[in-house]
Amino acid sequence: MTDLDREIRIAGAMAGDLKAYLLSDTLYWPLSDSGPKGFPFPLGTVGGMLLRLRRLAAATDALSPDQFQQFEQARQKADDELKHWAIQAEEKEVREIKARLQTWSAFLDDAIGDPTRHTVEYPTQVENRAIMDMLLAIAGRAADGQNFRARLDSLDQRLQANTQSADFVWDAIYAPAFPKAANWWLYVALRR
Repeated sequence: MTDLDREIRIAGAMAGDLKAYLLSDTLYWPLSDSGPKGFPFPLGTVGGMLLRLRRLAAATDALSPDQFQQFEQARQKADDELKHWAIQAEEKEVREIKARLQTWSAFLDDAIGDPTRHTVEYPTQVENRAIMDMLLAIAGRAADGQNFRARLDSLDQRLQANTQSADFVWDAIYAPAFPKAANWWLYVALRR
């Protein structure tokens, strides 16, 4: 089962740091709340924050009233900052798409070459694919002409040729936020 407290804390930290992040030159932001020493939080990005907020929105029935309030505060803060700093957010989104395309492509190269070794990594690595899809939907004109969608479609074709149908790769509590028809890559496993 997913640690919803952890996810809420990460989303809250990302939203709380969003203005400083958007105004910085950094793509991967060290959060002001770095989490527990033995299990630190990931670096913050717009896409990482959006993914967590979307997954938490699907899990609201499982949240306590206090958790729901924290989630709502994080979501509102994120919405406000993304609207206020729209140009800076768009620039970060484009940079993040580029970086995640490279990471996802490299993972697919490795995973297709040795699927047995990389099967266990797939649920974590496919976050890149899900985040790119969300970022492409909001990146606006800054992403136009970058050929991102065509590059992602090419990677999707490679993935489809080397996977088989499977159960949802993340905790089932998040599945309602990612229907299979629009997010098929979350319902496959690497073919061995």
